[in-house]
Formats: sequence, structure tokens, C-alpha cells
Amino acid sequence: VLGMLLVDNQGDFSHVIWPLRETDWNGIGPADCVFPSFLFIMGVAIGFVVPAYPRVKPGTGGRIVRRFIKLMVISVVLNFLAEFHRPPLHLHCPNISSVLARLAVTYVVLASLHYATPQKVQALVILA
Repeated sequence: VLGMLLVDNQGDFSHVIWPLRETDWNGIGPADCVFPSFLFIMGVAIGFVVPAYPRVKPGTGGRIVRRFIKLMVISVVLNFLAEFHRPPLHLHCPNISSVLARLAVTYVVLASLHYATPQKVQALVILA
């Protein structure tokens, strides 16, 4: 989480330390590995938290949807607070394409797949 905060909130771009600088279009730097590693950790955690297909517990689907809604609401509120301090204020068009919103969409898709499909279907989705 600290890596995500450092990469996303660098301050002004004239004083950025070298690992956080944007790389050329044909390069890769330490900052480019933060988001994919965060997604990998989230995917591994889903396997521990969400029960698998044959052992489905009642209410698990609702918990997945509630967690998705909570993450989306937090994302919209944080984006609104960030826009509130930057004029001009655009209240009619909230930014729902933030990193947290993308994590929420990834979570709901992967958790639903893990929750509702057998392992053979999951393996086919991974191979596709």
C-alpha cells in the first residue's frame, strides 16, 4: 500500500526521485511494478478469503457485492475530495477510473469467478 501511495502521490514532477519517475515508452522501472504486484497479492488473497465452488456458503455472493460497492464508494469519495481542492470543480462528472475503482472491478470479477465456477473452468479462464 505504501508503494501505491508513493507512486500515485509524487508531488510536483520537478522533484521526483529516480525510482518513481516515469520511464520511456520502451522501458520499465520500479514504479511500473507496483500496480501489477498489488493485483497479484489481491488475487492470491481472494483464494484464502472467498470459499471455493463446491463449499459455497450462503451469503458469500452478497458479501462480494457489498465489498465491491464499498470500494467503489470509497473511490468516488476520495476522488471527489481530491477534486474539491483543485479548481475548477466538476461535480457532475466524478472520476470512476481511479486505481481503487479498478481494483474493485478486478476483485468482483475474480471473486465471483472463484466463488461460482469449478477449478476446471477457472483453469480454462487462466489459459485463455
